[in-house]
Amino acid sequence: MTGYTCRGSAGSAPGRTTPEPPIRTVSHMYEHEHRWGPLTLAVVIATGIVVGGIALTIAFWLLHIVAGLVAFLLHIAVLVALAAGIVWGFRHLFRDRAHA
Repeated sequence: MTGYTCRGSAGSAPGRTTPEPPIRTVSHMYEHEHRWGPLTLAVVIATGIVVGGIALTIAFWLLHIVAGLVAFLLHIAVLVALAAGIVWGFRHLFRDRAHA
């Protein structure tokens, strides 16, 4: 009984064997294997290199901007800390020792 299976579908009685439909490979009209020629491959690779170079340039430019902002904020923080240290030093040095 090859080619027959036992299916329990709604339209058939249980245990009844029906022939299994053959396996078909559907080939669409627009399916075809695309082969790249050497000139097309060269153009695609060159385009990838150019686009990748532009993307890396933009990424490094943005990283440079972020690093510049962080450095600016650190400079401001150092100046504020230095000013606070000087003010604290003068207050500590010239405080009134009688009330301490």
